[in-house]
Amino acid sequence: MASEELYDDIFEETYQRATPGLEEIEDDGTEYPDDVNVPYLHFLDGDELEEVIEDYCDQYDVPSHEERQVKRNVVLGKSPSTSLDNVDRAREDAGLKPVSEMLEEDGGGSQQ
Repeated sequence: MASEELYDDIFEETYQRATPGLEEIEDDGTEYPDDVNVPYLHFLDGDELEEVIEDYCDQYDVPSHEERQVKRNVVLGKSPSTSLDNVDRAREDAGLKPVSEMLEEDGGGSQQ
């Protein structure tokens, strides 16, 4: 059974890599509406999300037969969304700048 520490590390890494990253949550003082699902406000390319999960599963020596469940738990849990369209819609609904605009400003970033 995967540890809570494994999941904490995966989620922290995914939000560090996401657009926008942890700085919006921790430092920027951005206030999210109470009815907003925060993961839908942050985008991370699906391949990059899978890479993070696999790297941490290796670090924590998660048996290969459990790795699929870890991936499922992360994707269905509180990880950043891998759908840029969904993130843009959710951010616009919350009155926040769309991630697609952020990625364009940063020179393209990691889009699907």
